[in-house]
Amino acid sequence: MATTEKTVAGQWSNLPKELLSLIANHHLHSVTIHILRIRATCTSWRSVIPPPLPPPPSHTIFGQRISIRWSNFTVTQTSIFYRLHYQPSSISSSSEKGWIIMVGNSTSNPVQLLDPFTDQPLSETVTHPYDCKTPPKLLSLCNFRLVELFEAYALTQFVTRQEGDSGSTSFTPFDLVKAILFPNSTSQTFDESSRMVFALYSSGRLSVSRIDEDEGWTALNHGNSSFDDVILRNGQLYAVDKCGTIFWVDCSTMKLVQFSPILCDFEAKKKKRLVDCNGSLYLVDIDTDIEKKEYYDENNKAIKVYKLDMDHGWLNAENLGNVVFVLGASCSFSLSVEDYHGCEANCIYLYSRHRVRAFSLET
Repeated sequence: MATTEKTVAGQWSNLPKELLSLIANHHLHSVTIHILRIRATCTSWRSVIPPPLPPPPSHTIFGQRISIRWSNFTVTQTSIFYRLHYQPSSISSSSEKGWIIMVGNSTSNPVQLLDPFTDQPLSETVTHPYDCKTPPKLLSLCNFRLVELFEAYALTQFVTRQEGDSGSTSFTPFDLVKAILFPNSTSQTFDESSRMVFALYSSGRLSVSRIDEDEGWTALNHGNSSFDDVILRNGQLYAVDKCGTIFWVDCSTMKLVQFSPILCDFEAKKKKRLVDCNGSLYLVDIDTDIEKKEYYDENNKAIKVYKLDMDHGWLNAENLGNVVFVLGASCSFSLSVEDYHGCEANCIYLYSRHRVRAFSLET
């Protein structure tokens, strides 16, 4: 089997130069990590595909910084989530399981691993209690296969410095919870002229702005609703309020349309998170006192999970099977324990008490 793999690798390295030139031209404007991955194939590929150049001021390594026409805000693709699958030299020892990684950039490193729970650089000293197999600190892209899963964005505001100081400074609004570019670059209906950005704030305010128009920010209201989370699912944006009511956004009218029944009365000490799993919408209801109570590690009263059934409304989801929910800083998602290392089935993973905690739904 190993001999077969070496033969295949040799065939890649012996491709005609004309074909290599076509490949190089096709990937000339690819994002940095894709270029590094291609160059890792073999020496002949590195000879025709130059290393990535530092991005211009209007770009990051992942894509363009998109300026909102009327304001001093920009929308930036800050990170990409990948499925990392190890492909050792011997195919017979390869595992079907992989890791999920979040790749971003900073002022000091063009490409670095980020913690999906905090969006902060992943320190070599940080370990998560659920890790049973940790990927190596130094990754040779020759030995790994990367599959792009989804993107994360940030909203940045530029402010001109005071008189006497040159240039400007930038910052992310302190109360910004999440920014979503719609449609994003992976959407099948991507139309650059119709792009808009949605911003969710810690106060529960949800606003939207069309990037190429002069309308400014529009607040999306439905009565006195205060929103906890927003997600982009199947090309449609959904928001959930503190009563567990899901709305979808009609982008033609900028109106909210109720999509689900109310789950509960308003509870200030509860926070809702939305997760898309196997074609269904789930709601994770979290007690915000979770930060104060260590005993929540042993019982699941702090977290309840509900599944939206279009015929019967909200149903208790007492067992996720071989699935886990990951509640990250910039996005929430589901994983199958059969596909990823380090996951315990039927658990909710989130960042609490300065570390990652796993909450089992087992009773």
